[in-house]
Amino acid sequence: MYIPYQQIAENLGLEEEDILLIASDISKLAYTTFKNKEKLNSNFLVDSFKNKLKKGTLLFPAFIDGFKSGDTFDKLSDSPEMGALSKLTFQRVDFLRTSDPLHSFMVYGKDADDLAEMKSDSTFGPASVFEYLKNKKAKMLLIDVDLEHSFTFAHYVEECMKVPYRQYVSLDYKSVNDDRVTVDEKLKVYSKKKGVVNTLNKLEPILIEKGAMGKIELNESVFRLIHLDGAYDVICDDIQKNKAQNLHAFELKNFIRSSVKQLIGK
Repeated sequence: MYIPYQQIAENLGLEEEDILLIASDISKLAYTTFKNKEKLNSNFLVDSFKNKLKKGTLLFPAFIDGFKSGDTFDKLSDSPEMGALSKLTFQRVDFLRTSDPLHSFMVYGKDADDLAEMKSDSTFGPASVFEYLKNKKAKMLLIDVDLEHSFTFAHYVEECMKVPYRQYVSLDYKSVNDDRVTVDEKLKVYSKKKGVVNTLNKLEPILIEKGAMGKIELNESVFRLIHLDGAYDVICDDIQKNKAQNLHAFELKNFIRSSVKQLIGK
C-alpha cells in the first residue's frame, strides 16, 4: 500500500531522540511517488526525518572517494561525490559538515556542533564520527542501497579489531579551516591490502537473526534499519570466530589490477 513519502519517517520505528545516519538511492522512491501522482521533493523528505528526530541527530555521508595524498580539502566548497540527499544537504544552511576529507558527514540536530568540531588521526579510528556512532548507540538507515556499497561502519570495527587484511596508510593533504586558512594535515587510513574486496552483504541474514537489523518494504523501496551497537558485536564475533569471512575475500584479479596501477603510478 502506498503512503505519502513525507510519512515514511513515521513508519520506520524511529524515536525522537535517535541518532540516525542515512545512506540512500532515492531514484526508485521518486519513481514510485510519480506513479502515485505525487512528485518527490527531496527537501521535504529530509525535513520529514528532521521533524521525526526532534531531540536527536541526523547524518548523511558526504564522502569524497577519490581524495588522495597531496589534495586539498575544503569542506565548505568541495561537494560530496555520492547520494542525492548528501548533495542536497550540502547546499542547505541548516546542516554542518564534519572535517574528515575522506569520510565527512552532513549533520543536523542535537550533536551537530560537536560533530563538526570532531577530529581524529585515523578516518575509522578513535575520536572519529564512526566511534561516536557506536558509543551513542546510533542507527543507520539504508534506503534502496545494500551493505556492500554503504555500510562503511564495518571498517571502523575492522580497525578496532586490527584485522590482518587491512593496514595503515598515511595520507598527507591540505585543509582549508574555518578561518579560510590552508594548513597541512595528516590522516591515517586503515586500508584494504591489495586483492582484498568487501563481502558485506553476507552479514545481512546474520544481522537480522541477531536482532541488529530490520528490513521492510514501503512504496516498493527497501528500508534496512541497523542498530550499530548490535552490528558492532556481530562483526566482532565474525572476526574472532569466523576469520571475518563474511566481511572480506581475496580476489586475484583485484590483486593484479591493483599491482598494475601501483606500477604505472595511478
